[in-house]
Amino acid sequence: MTQNPDTLVDFTAANGEQVTVTVQAVQCNCLTSAGYNMANLAATSNNPDVYQFNVAGNSGDIFRFVCLCTFQAGDPLFSYYSFQVTGSNGGNFTTPETPKETPEASQVFTFTVQ
Repeated sequence: MTQNPDTLVDFTAANGEQVTVTVQAVQCNCLTSAGYNMANLAATSNNPDVYQFNVAGNSGDIFRFVCLCTFQAGDPLFSYYSFQVTGSNGGNFTTPETPKETPEASQVFTFTVQ
């Protein structure tokens, strides 16, 4: 898997590659929900929240992973969520942080099939 250096939220993955997204809360509770390709995803573990899915399709197909990050009123203004994206065929990438917004913020990653 490769990461687009210009956007850091766009990736190219091999057909069938398994992707792991690890979501870590910093200075707040880890309260997330996520979906991939218009379907809800359950976290495989919590705190940090870990989501896994397979990128499968025809060359050039684009899929989206969306993560909703919840903040609570008492969370400090400098709290945020960090993301680590790892491909089963290689590649381990850090993406932009999602800073506190009241009450929710989202992060969207796109995956293009190679």
